[in-house]
Amino acid sequence: MTPDKTKWAVLLTDTAKADLRDIILWTANQFGDQQAKTYAQIIYEAISALTEGPDIVGVKPCTDVSDKVYMLHTARSGKKARHLIMFQVETQAEHIIQIIRILHDSMDVSRHIPV
Repeated sequence: MTPDKTKWAVLLTDTAKADLRDIILWTANQFGDQQAKTYAQIIYEAISALTEGPDIVGVKPCTDVSDKVYMLHTARSGKKARHLIMFQVETQAEHIIQIIRILHDSMDVSRHIPV
């Protein structure tokens, strides 16, 4: 955990926003609107957890991609999910996390992350 209680700003790149939109639309098409809402809430909860900082339980460095990229699986608190939140910690400003992609956990992460 981060030593202080400062809330972090969590920003999504345009690509991450598109990923999120596509995930929700695909889920709605495959499983219906209610399941899409439920799954979106799980993803939003994982994103919201990052406001506690990049050292929360479940965050892992993604060193096979870059020493500046981290991942957080969206499956949390017993809720099933299959996506990874890929993010970087902003170096130009304090307490900012930038989500760069939201990827299915079966994807080859290194192919989808710009380095």
